Amino acid sequence: MDLSQEKDIDFYGRMRRKFKTRAAVFFSELHSPIPQEFNIPLSNTFSSISLLYQTSKKIETHLHIDPLELKLLQEEYSKDPYFTNILEELSKSESFKGYHLSPDQLILFQDSLGRNRLCIPKSMTSSIMNETHDSIMGTAHVGFKRSYARIANSFYWPGMSRDIRSYITTCPTCQQIKHARHLPYGLLQPIPIPSQPFEVITMDFIGELPFSKNYNTIFVLVCKLTKFTFFIPCTTNLTEEQAARMFFDKIVTLVGLPKQIISDRDTQWRNNFWKEVCLATGSKRALTATYHPQADSQTEILNQTIKVAIRAFINSSRDNWVDLLPYLSFAYNNTPHTTTKFTPSFLLYGFQP
Repeated sequence: MDLSQEKDIDFYGRMRRKFKTRAAVFFSELHSPIPQEFNIPLSNTFSSISLLYQTSKKIETHLHIDPLELKLLQEEYSKDPYFTNILEELSKSESFKGYHLSPDQLILFQDSLGRNRLCIPKSMTSSIMNETHDSIMGTAHVGFKRSYARIANSFYWPGMSRDIRSYITTCPTCQQIKHARHLPYGLLQPIPIPSQPFEVITMDFIGELPFSKNYNTIFVLVCKLTKFTFFIPCTTNLTEEQAARMFFDKIVTLVGLPKQIISDRDTQWRNNFWKEVCLATGSKRALTATYHPQADSQTEILNQTIKVAIRAFINSSRDNWVDLLPYLSFAYNNTPHTTTKFTPSFLLYGFQP
């Protein structure tokens, strides 16, 4: 820090008063005082007065450690597996991957900024974080970034970023005194449990898939109560009228008309035709919104399951997945579900096929 090049006289006055304070003895040692004489034009009354300032050419930072703490650090180094290996390497050479020994045989780590940071064994990291984060003379319960910057200025240990973040996020005092910067959490709004199979259904499309027998999409329908599923091949250019016809021919004729239909906002579901169909049949249409997993998340998870199964059994030409759907449907419906602990077929038919 070169102060001799500065031209602001008030700056020298402030620095002189600062170095005379009691706090200066804890962080600085001044070397090579250089007298500087400045002739400043003043009024006629003070024309013969010149100002003399002594400035510093160098500031050094010294780290003082209590002898008991020094002995404790040396003992903990020998118990820490990581720093034990570092000590073995330093016994062969003066430095190793940024590590070197101080005259007191303490391990120092030189970071990319050139700072020599004292290495702390794993057993002593909690006390360092406590003294820094929880102390009124430390960081006084500030956030992660400022606490990390304060600790990293003097200390180092492997994984310190993770440890400091974990310590701060679990600090009980911070949990009690800090402001919440988000809206109050809303209550969960789960869908009521249906009273009978296929009273409430969820449906979605899986696409676009490679063409197989002129199909490139799978229509997926799940019973909300039993988790029984239907996999029906179709195409991406399916119109709303065709989607309604497929729904009646493949679903309604087998299990009846549901009271509630839950789906995403695909164009096949949200147009006026489907609205009129639901009104005419007495069904309720429920279109989901983003970030509402209580709605049709079971269908989204099922989509992932079917995609994985298709990848496992599809041929090299990737054109036989339509032939696989009946087998995959049978396998899924006859496997115990993680939610009900029963197979969907047993809950629907009352026996295991």
